[in-house]
Amino acid sequence: MNLGWSKNGFVYLLILIAVVALFFSMFSPSKNYQEVSLSTVAQWVKEGTVKEIVISDGELKIWREGNQKPLISHKEEGVSLTETLLNLGVPQEKLGEIKISVESKSRWAEWITLLGSFLPLIFVIALFYFLMRQAQGANNQALSFGRSRARLFTNDKPTVTFDDVAGVDEAKEELKEVVEFLKEPQKFVALGARIPKGVLLVGPPGTGKTLLAKAVAGEAGVPFFSISGSEFVEMFVGVGASRVRDLFDQAKRHSPCLVGDTRITLADGRVLTIREMFDKRMVGVRVPAMTEDFRIAEATVVGVTRRPCPDLYRIVTTRGEIKATGNHLFPVLRDGRLVWVRADELSVGDYIASPRVLSTRVDGDIAWAKIKQVERIKPVDYVYDLVLDRYHNFLANNLFVHNC
Repeated sequence: MNLGWSKNGFVYLLILIAVVALFFSMFSPSKNYQEVSLSTVAQWVKEGTVKEIVISDGELKIWREGNQKPLISHKEEGVSLTETLLNLGVPQEKLGEIKISVESKSRWAEWITLLGSFLPLIFVIALFYFLMRQAQGANNQALSFGRSRARLFTNDKPTVTFDDVAGVDEAKEELKEVVEFLKEPQKFVALGARIPKGVLLVGPPGTGKTLLAKAVAGEAGVPFFSISGSEFVEMFVGVGASRVRDLFDQAKRHSPCLVGDTRITLADGRVLTIREMFDKRMVGVRVPAMTEDFRIAEATVVGVTRRPCPDLYRIVTTRGEIKATGNHLFPVLRDGRLVWVRADELSVGDYIASPRVLSTRVDGDIAWAKIKQVERIKPVDYVYDLVLDRYHNFLANNLFVHNC
């Protein structure tokens, strides 16, 4: 479905309704008729100067001899006109001399009149809605000057790899370790290595610094943000810093996450959903985690994050199922060793690490849950993730998963 066409079609529909209502209001016959009282009408009937009376929902149109336009009067609804005139002293024989008819109003004309009265309100609401949608758009320059202008390149499309970069063999060799860390950070953390804060690439313009950085993201299969340093510099104080913060917020929103009803096993025996942990701001609690040698240890939760859901995958195993974003990593047994595989790259028949005994005790060995089904499903509103002090994996729905 073309959402852009739908938005424009809604605006065009409002414009069409406004034009139709304006046309009917301009070209409908004028109703500047002279109004008279009902007692005056009764007097005219007695005098015999009334030729015809048309009744329309309590409104009376009176045609007198010598008048080209009707005169308007009103009677009480639900009461017969004949009875009303008789009560006003009109003789019965005089009533028989005039023509009395009933006219029903056009429902279409009533709707047009009603629409014309509500049209200004509808127009104001539509204008407000249009301005709000424009303000929320990514291209709105009036309200988004503090947002980062970084361009995102995801791994859903063909990406640049080291094979596309030539002439910097030494730099590529140095960056292979960074790629390895991005793909399998668990083995570095197990050795006590610290997460690198960044890599400084130095060189004249046009030597391929951005291309090399994009190749690192392509080799690791992670999203890549690209922005020029000059875009952080503005004449307004604080705008550059705001864009830096927004850039990091965008990067965090692309971290792997789980759905809110995912059950998290705590080391003290409790089982909570990850949404409950987010709502209760549960930090400092201990959760089961898996070590590099396939043993169960403990890690401390230092934060619980939430973000909108870009995509969602459902993984069904012999020990339960779990729903995670496509970039979420799972410990999978392949060729006799543990490797971290993205949710959107899992296959039926793979084995995901799971506790041998499905209990809340933080001990025991690792077993393996066989994948029976992997499918992409409709995204939810929000997804969640735990931030741990070490090991970077936790137990969710009886399966070990990698955290951000």
